[in-house]
Amino acid sequence: MRAHQRVDVLLWLAVLAGMVTVAGACAFSGRRPGDLDDVGSGGHLGAGGYADGGDPGFENPSSSSSGSSQGGNGSSGSSSGHGGQQPGGCAPGDEIPASVSALLDDVVGFGSAVTGGAAGCRYRVTNLNDSGPGSLRAGAEASGPLWITFDLSGDITLSSPIDMASDKTIDGRGQYIRLFDAGIDIVNGTHNVIIENIIFKQGNANKTEDALRLKQDAHTVWIDHVSLSDYPDGLLDITRGSTDITVSWCKFSNHNKVMLIGANTSHTGDSVIRVTLHHNWFKQTTQRHPRLRFGKVHAFNNLYDQWGSYGAASSHHGELYSENNVYQAGSDKDAVLDQFGSDPSDGAVKSVGDSKLNGAVIVQNDAGSVFQPSQHYAYNADQAGGSLQSAVESQAGWRNVPLP
Repeated sequence: MRAHQRVDVLLWLAVLAGMVTVAGACAFSGRRPGDLDDVGSGGHLGAGGYADGGDPGFENPSSSSSGSSQGGNGSSGSSSGHGGQQPGGCAPGDEIPASVSALLDDVVGFGSAVTGGAAGCRYRVTNLNDSGPGSLRAGAEASGPLWITFDLSGDITLSSPIDMASDKTIDGRGQYIRLFDAGIDIVNGTHNVIIENIIFKQGNANKTEDALRLKQDAHTVWIDHVSLSDYPDGLLDITRGSTDITVSWCKFSNHNKVMLIGANTSHTGDSVIRVTLHHNWFKQTTQRHPRLRFGKVHAFNNLYDQWGSYGAASSHHGELYSENNVYQAGSDKDAVLDQFGSDPSDGAVKSVGDSKLNGAVIVQNDAGSVFQPSQHYAYNADQAGGSLQSAVESQAGWRNVPLP
């Protein structure tokens, strides 16, 4: 039995005291050093109106609330069992309550057409197995629309990446789910996917895999309130024509090469890539926040927190619109670059309203050629400053909130 699978008796006492929500006998399995990187650090009421979901009874929960600047939450009201689409509708108890699918009101940006599994039924994850009936993999790889929720909390060790199918929502609200060894692939045209409120904790160092990989024309994807750390390759790679993606309120930590958008200067088809990044916390990670080629990226209200090598880089026909972000430099001052590595040409960079702290430097280039996000979607960008930084630090990543 692996160390992280041992049940912590003290944690169970916390559960019995009602400090955390757990359903089922396989609850929060053992904790590892550095787990505080999973979640935000604060505990005040967020801009989106979520009540404080903090839990002082275990080592690495968020004492924060949700940080969505749009949306809210409610109380859980699920029943047992799980299932897919049934003839004539969903099995009793497997309908998706409007309070659950109201999550869709929160999405902003290029991924805003996403609906995930809202057109289908609820699928309940009832065990922490790698595969088989009731597992996360079985639901995520099934055909047809499904809104996947969890009846229990704990760690799932994956033998290989989950090959995500279209029209799915993985909704970890109400539970504490961590993935180990492998991650999730959204590839080969897979579309209409939401990943909400789970933790990609640690990859297998003996394999070269990403936590989340979007490749080969994946599109219409929303990744929200996810914590990602310590995988052998990237934490989130978006390549080979994948597009219309929003990444919001996520926390990236304990990693080197965080996010690659456009993998190679020969991949000219990546010119279709469109990505929105907002309210994410890049916590002392080294580089690629993102590294961009060809595509369009709108980055607003993110916290770039003491990167190691550089903050973001747009090269080889990339277009980066950097708006109202907080760039807090550590020893390295290169917040945004317009060229990196051996790419033969520069990218375009436009900076609007960014906060540059501790000597952070943004290199703007060909700013007039950068796309205007407001021509593609409506959004509200908060002013960069201390209030924004505090909100992102306390609310980004997994948070302890109930499933409505």
